[in-house]
Amino acid sequence: MSEQDKNPLENLQNAADYQGIENRIKEVDVTLPTLDSTRITGRFFYLDFADRVPNQQSFVEFIYRKIMRYCLPRREIYAAKAKYEKTGDESVFTVLNDKAVRLFVTSHSTRGAHLGEPGELIAFILLEAFFNAPQIACKMSLKTNTQMPVHGADAIHMKYHPDSDTLDLIWGEAKLYEDLHDGIKQAVESIKSFTSTDEATGQRPQDRDIEIIQDNPDVDDEAMKEAICNYFDPYSEKSGRVKHIYSCMVGYDEIIYKHLVGSTREEYEDYFKQRYIQKAVEVYNLFAKRIQDSGLSELEFILILLPFKDITQLRNSFQAKLRVSMQ
Repeated sequence: MSEQDKNPLENLQNAADYQGIENRIKEVDVTLPTLDSTRITGRFFYLDFADRVPNQQSFVEFIYRKIMRYCLPRREIYAAKAKYEKTGDESVFTVLNDKAVRLFVTSHSTRGAHLGEPGELIAFILLEAFFNAPQIACKMSLKTNTQMPVHGADAIHMKYHPDSDTLDLIWGEAKLYEDLHDGIKQAVESIKSFTSTDEATGQRPQDRDIEIIQDNPDVDDEAMKEAICNYFDPYSEKSGRVKHIYSCMVGYDEIIYKHLVGSTREEYEDYFKQRYIQKAVEVYNLFAKRIQDSGLSELEFILILLPFKDITQLRNSFQAKLRVSMQ
């Protein structure tokens, strides 16, 4: 295939760079049962160990450095890079990072949330880094616009498959709860609400998010924007080549961390992984039952788990970083 014949989406890249992420986040391989009644895959991550404990502070530093890429559209970042290359003035990136932090904090405050909930940022990072599914709608910059209702999915990501010319549209939901069961419950309820038709308007929140993709795709050029819109044009033959996948990322307090056995870092981590793999299968089955009981078995899901030693401490450390930046 010549360059001229290639779909522009083959050039779609992640919004952020994830070099070194393997030193922050690890993954366990879990053999999951086959369930005929649901379509669910699972990915199970954990934080790298440092001195026999999960390194939450290093993780907080890492995700904080991705705020600019998460909150701001590519065009703003590329414009800043061009200005830096022309002038050599590094302050353009400081200004952008400050703007991103303000957007992050303001968007949460307008929704009645805390100073800054990192769940959506974590979901963004995992979907890009481990699924190679770039963010396709930069909703954070829209959430502060009171004239534009953007309640809907926490994350909107896309993965193009050139061999089949098909598009995976990944709708991300992120929950951080001390109790894992509460997080699972709330994630499934959010997906059900997102995909349900409002009787008053006749629309689903998902329909509004599709409009956001069409009107404000976070892409590099017009050819790529046109290529994306073709997949959502009901009169285009490409509209039948979109697969909707619902990703539920749940971060939670993991009790296994309180009962680790071993005498070295490696032994602690190995013990954790063995217990975590067992728990992952149990949670997968619980999640599948929630999906069935909620009448969502026809949808395709990805369950993503990320255990923490202390969710409250994670929030406090992240919010402390935001406060410093806001001063």
